[in-house]
Amino acid sequence: MGQVELDYTYENFIPHSCGNNQGSELITEYYESGKIFKTIQINTLTGTKYKYEYLFNENGIKTSYTLYMNDVPTNKTTYYPSGKNESTTQYQNGKIYYVTKYYENGKEKESYNYNNDVYPSYLSYKRTYYENGKEEWFIRYNPDGTESYKEYHTYYENGNEKTKKEFRISVYDTKYSELNIFYNNNLSSNIKVEAYYNGWFETLGDTKFFYESGYLKYYFDDDGYLYTYEDGKTKSTSTNSSVY
Repeated sequence: MGQVELDYTYENFIPHSCGNNQGSELITEYYESGKIFKTIQINTLTGTKYKYEYLFNENGIKTSYTLYMNDVPTNKTTYYPSGKNESTTQYQNGKIYYVTKYYENGKEKESYNYNNDVYPSYLSYKRTYYENGKEEWFIRYNPDGTESYKEYHTYYENGNEKTKKEFRISVYDTKYSELNIFYNNNLSSNIKVEAYYNGWFETLGDTKFFYESGYLKYYFDDDGYLYTYEDGKTKSTSTNSSVY
């Protein structure tokens, strides 16, 4: 069997000091093909053990980097084949605290925050983003994994906010939601409903609907009366409907 020629030309070579290496160590692992799979650089010169771990695919492209302090992970980065960041993970006492995922254009794609103040830790909230970097969803979670609050955003082509829909979820088997509608980045409509699981929807005062022009179309007041308008002028009143 012939000797395997090791590859020292892989992308993102990890430099290390030569000469006096007391307190430093470099460990390298290889694929069967001879390509480098992993490098681990260890430094204990300061009394704290720092370990830098790099992983590569068989094409020599770096896929991840992880930093450990005294063998406890502190942060990790993964990469697209292009070399751009795919995700970053922050740790707190060795437990995942915050995760951010990115599009290849560098814009944030998703983020996750974990509550480590309790045991067991749990996902506290999640955000998602459109490719242009604008926020799409924000979701907050209870310790048991159920949702406690949600927001959903949409935008016009010019980047101004178009809609923002909020959901507040209580423990009393009801869901309270609020829909905000924006015209040219100005809040023009505020729709509030309380949705019961039996399928009924009740208005909760000042529920307004607008034409695309921004003129008020109709709204329910606190007593359930429906007021309608046409081109900004009152058209009719007196319809009593607290449930629709």
